[in-house]
Amino acid sequence: MLVFTKGLPLRAILESWKITPDWNGYNPNSTNNSWFLCDVKVNDPYYGYFQKAFTLGLLSDITNNNCGGNCTCIYPNLNISFSELYSILYKTMIYKGGIPPKIDLNSYFIPNTLNPFNFSSRNAIDRGIFEHYENQNLDISSGGLGLTFWHSYHSQRSELPYLPFRTLNELNTLWINRLNPLGFNWSHSYNMYIMMVPKSTNEINASKYIINWLDQTIQAYDYILSKYETIGIHDQFIINSKDKDGNIKNVTILKPNGMKYIFEQDSKMFAMLNLIEIRDKNNNSITLTYELGVSVGLFSYTRLKNVTDNTSGRSLEFKYKANTNFIESVSDNIGRKIQYNVNANSVDLDDFTDAKKSENSVSIWSK
Repeated sequence: MLVFTKGLPLRAILESWKITPDWNGYNPNSTNNSWFLCDVKVNDPYYGYFQKAFTLGLLSDITNNNCGGNCTCIYPNLNISFSELYSILYKTMIYKGGIPPKIDLNSYFIPNTLNPFNFSSRNAIDRGIFEHYENQNLDISSGGLGLTFWHSYHSQRSELPYLPFRTLNELNTLWINRLNPLGFNWSHSYNMYIMMVPKSTNEINASKYIINWLDQTIQAYDYILSKYETIGIHDQFIINSKDKDGNIKNVTILKPNGMKYIFEQDSKMFAMLNLIEIRDKNNNSITLTYELGVSVGLFSYTRLKNVTDNTSGRSLEFKYKANTNFIESVSDNIGRKIQYNVNANSVDLDDFTDAKKSENSVSIWSK
């Protein structure tokens, strides 16, 4: 990285804005101090620029009186900092007629106005959504669907409420644990589920179902009207069975390409439907099994334990950090293992060790 002492950047700014330097008092044969800055000599090659900038007040934020006596200094031979450079540039722009920016609520980041209708809108960096970090960790090919495990980051998750239907602390904690097994905004290739939204806070009967896909795309299905509320969805939402309260117990989502995703009501939480099977049009399938997770407040629920390719019989096994529901490792039948380090306090994925035992820091992607 190039670094410069203060004179050259100051000259560049003044010349760019067509501000003429003031060479009055310049003397190349003298080492006397200038009248305006006690550490700028009258023979300094940038004397004219320092004098002009000083008289215009462009240096007022970067000078100080800590150099002894009653004089003001600027330490011209020290490298200019970014803050000093921006201060000079800002004051120059104002001097040349620039209008100071007005800081108000519109000056800050405006999140996407996400609602059930536009949940599936295109996610891209031009919409302030970063979801391009993806790391494929394990790949097990077979004559069927095979198994592929990867984790990825999705920034739009930070703009969504903890749950679509509650704000209690216990449920917030539940959301953090159950829906973010790798930390805030992180997901993995089998982290798919459906959440029920009741008609009102005090009811247990469903109004909508929120479908969360592996890439963290979200879709809303209106249970009362029996149709997708999110626009542009061509999947078939096939209800296979209901529980005693009339809520969905088992459902199949059929994609236009023939892929089937089967979800079943969590044995511990009726408002959660877990993905239990993926099946292609040739009847090759993957099954997902769950185990009892760590209870959160008053709530108990399950967490992913195994993913099995039914063609090859190979599987992935999930292990969790002690006393949490955050994934600690994912391993396959031949001993390959990925290890994750999720900070249980900040809920950030700090780092992971891949199957080649290479440690990778991901703290830059934390929320």
